Amino acid sequence: MTIAYQQGLEDLAEKLKEKGYNMVVWGNNAEKYVHALIYDGTQHGELFMHLQNCTNEPEGGAIVFNVSGLNADEVDKLLKSRIYSPLF
Repeated sequence: MTIAYQQGLEDLAEKLKEKGYNMVVWGNNAEKYVHALIYDGTQHGELFMHLQNCTNEPEGGAIVFNVSGLNADEVDKLLKSRIYSPLF
């Protein structure tokens, strides 16, 4: 699974890479081929503007997770289940 991550989440991205995920930095055009996007809850407007063009999921759409306050094991569980709690 290929995951794009927001700059500033390099430590988390490295831990997820150790779990077997292909990690790419958001903004290097690699995000056109992702299954999911993780961000830290800041500066998300630009991330979302381009999201609909950034997937290789057959059903269309990449899942987006705000990972602020989560550790690598928690993010791994979210990615595997593709279930995320409501925003509100």
